[in-house]
Amino acid sequence: MSDNAVTAGREAWTRLLDRERSTWQDWLAVGRALLIGRAACLQIAKTNKPVGTRYDRAIGAWLAESKLDGITNQERYRALLCLENLGTVEAWRADLNDAQRRQPNHPNAVWFAWRRSMKAREPKPAREPAKVQGSNQARADFEQAWQVFLANRTETDFQAWRDQRDWTARKYAMWKAGEKLPSQNRVR
Repeated sequence: MSDNAVTAGREAWTRLLDRERSTWQDWLAVGRALLIGRAACLQIAKTNKPVGTRYDRAIGAWLAESKLDGITNQERYRALLCLENLGTVEAWRADLNDAQRRQPNHPNAVWFAWRRSMKAREPKPAREPAKVQGSNQARADFEQAWQVFLANRTETDFQAWRDQRDWTARKYAMWKAGEKLPSQNRVR
């Protein structure tokens, strides 16, 4: 069974390379072959996750031996994701009309279109409209906050603000007149 699936995957990959248009069935055949290869390489690497140097070497050798080494990492990853979710992906594809079903064939396109359709089905949480205060209430709140602010300020605070305001005006006037600021005039 596994040799037949790998052979079918290799033949499907050859068709995908030779044709301008890919078919979903060919990508499924390639994905099934990749699934068999991944399982074999997990055993060879003695790991349960498809990561690590031993796994990478094993899958690289298996892909070359199976003549599937032209498939990019991303294509392999998405094809396997589509296979892992094949039941729901196929149910989604069955709901499409013929023209829509023929369009997304590449695993990346199928995966993202399916994911988009799944998000569209999730209801968005209802939002409450923003509450707008009347202008009289807003003014009263401001006045109250201003009184608290004033109670915590001294004449020194106000003088520091006035000094900063005057310096800023003088600085802009100097720039406008093309003069240098005192910090830019160096005495040597």
